Amino acid sequence: MLNTVVDLAGQDFVEVAAWLDNCGHPVETLGVVIDRLASGAMVTLHASGERSLLRFGCARFLLKGFCAPASGRAPANPASWQPALPNSASPTFAGRLEQFLAVRSGSMPNPCPPEVGLRMACLYDAIQASAASHGAITRISAA
Repeated sequence: MLNTVVDLAGQDFVEVAAWLDNCGHPVETLGVVIDRLASGAMVTLHASGERSLLRFGCARFLLKGFCAPASGRAPANPASWQPALPNSASPTFAGRLEQFLAVRSGSMPNPCPPEVGLRMACLYDAIQASAASHGAITRISAA
């Protein structure tokens, strides 16, 4: 879910408040995260076992969707959560190996530069810090 959120945001996160619970499992399976982006837009993440919901909101739009779990099962009624987006050209994605080779050869710009990974790591650290502080707002310093 964090990969998707960081990729869609395309900008730094500046604040986060989070509550997580592992419900007796080795990893968190239940959580709510509220993030603020550098632009002021807000992102909420909701994870509950097999289903995860993410929302991006700002003055002009709200984008929401489910992230499919590792099992690959999608929500029961996908039409109920698909956002109505304006017609726009969608990027074509090559397979991972083809994309890697194209980036390595220079024939394609890197669609996920290292800054995106750093942004995700900073967000994850802030989520963990906020959850450990019972949801206290945690500032994310610029990397």
